[in-house]
Amino acid sequence: MDGAERTLLSLATSLRENEYTCVVICPDDGPLVRELTKRSVPVKIKLLPRLQRNPFHLIRFVLLWPFVVLYLAIWIWRNDIDLVVNNTVDGLYGPFAAKLARVPCLWHIHEIKPGYTLARKFFSWLFRAFSQNTVFNSKATMMAYSSKLLASWHVIYNGIDVPETKNSKAVKRNHIVIGFAGQLVKIKRPDRFISAIAAAKKQVHNLKAVVAGEGELYEQVNALIKKLSLNDTIVMLGYVECMPEFYNQIDVFVLTSDTEAFGRVLIEAMAAECPIVAAKVDGVPEVVDESCGYLVSPNDIEAYADKIIQLSKDESLRHRLGSAGRKRAIELFSERQFLEQMIVLIGSFSGR
Repeated sequence: MDGAERTLLSLATSLRENEYTCVVICPDDGPLVRELTKRSVPVKIKLLPRLQRNPFHLIRFVLLWPFVVLYLAIWIWRNDIDLVVNNTVDGLYGPFAAKLARVPCLWHIHEIKPGYTLARKFFSWLFRAFSQNTVFNSKATMMAYSSKLLASWHVIYNGIDVPETKNSKAVKRNHIVIGFAGQLVKIKRPDRFISAIAAAKKQVHNLKAVVAGEGELYEQVNALIKKLSLNDTIVMLGYVECMPEFYNQIDVFVLTSDTEAFGRVLIEAMAAECPIVAAKVDGVPEVVDESCGYLVSPNDIEAYADKIIQLSKDESLRHRLGSAGRKRAIELFSERQFLEQMIVLIGSFSGR
């Protein structure tokens, strides 16, 4: 599951526990559906064509969109739905269906459209026209869509469940482990991570790295690892079910994205006392500051490598930044804070 899906899982579970009747409509089966089912949250699977650049998929989306919106509007009306919570910027069905069914909509935005000024302006108009409240996961995400702050726009940081007692790091090893976690897609730039490890390895001979995630670039990343002769250094883990265990096995966490609206993996790594090396993009500086890690220019492979080398050679520095990161995660990005703010906002629609 990506960050938006895990945030939705947390919110839906909390709504059920707070005696709201909550039904989650998912476009397909997958890890999110399985986790929701485990937590007794009702799920309805409806095949929803997704908005994509591919001409065939775009035409299919345009042709089917009005029928899907009508179907959802009728379903909302028949099931006496009081509020529609739309969980992604590309979810162009829920807000329109809610409008047609005359039901309020809360639009939760987790993404920044990379570089498309017209698209951002279009979505900004949609937020104003089709949702009574819009929630953004960072100030950077909100500002990407408009410099004019509206009373109905809110910044609520994503949160995670930080255990009160921290897990002790894995037993002492003879090597330093650097971690990367995320979808292996273009905007996450896993190639930068591989190149940074190759550069750092020249000075830190006991360096190892692990990559958690799947995606369309999986084979390309594998090919780059082989090309740089890093087969014995980097392990591709694929989809990792237990992320706390992953973070417990690494010494430093690295994020190399082109764009990152928030970066849920950052607060997960911070909660596990992993010092951070991250691209200084979008919402990342709201999450990571100098107390818990380093921010570097996203294209600067040498800068990533230098910080990895510095942290690899200095155990006390890793400990200091890691401890500060956990403290920051608890104070600013707890799941309790996120859920309290979201449920107050949702409750305002029902008068709770």
